[in-house]
Amino acid sequence: PNKYGFNRYMLMHIGITTVAFIFPLLIFRISPSSIFAALFFTFITHFSIDVLRSFINRHFALSTNNYYFWALLGIDQILHVVSIFLIVTKLLA
Repeated sequence: PNKYGFNRYMLMHIGITTVAFIFPLLIFRISPSSIFAALFFTFITHFSIDVLRSFINRHFALSTNNYYFWALLGIDQILHVVSIFLIVTKLLA
């Protein structure tokens, strides 16, 4: 599958990640409206981060044998974790 650029594979990846986020929220008995808000923000942030990373990869022609490809992937993962942390922190506050 091609995860570069916005395409159906990226959309499926983001959708699966967003839907998987429901299960931890159900464990903490989060209200349905808060779950919807969390899923919405998870989808938007995940989408934005992945599209931006894809754009940067394409713009600079980064490949897996390039240091900056891996550095950008690390930043991408940190942003995903931070966004989920902030969403969960807001829900449990």
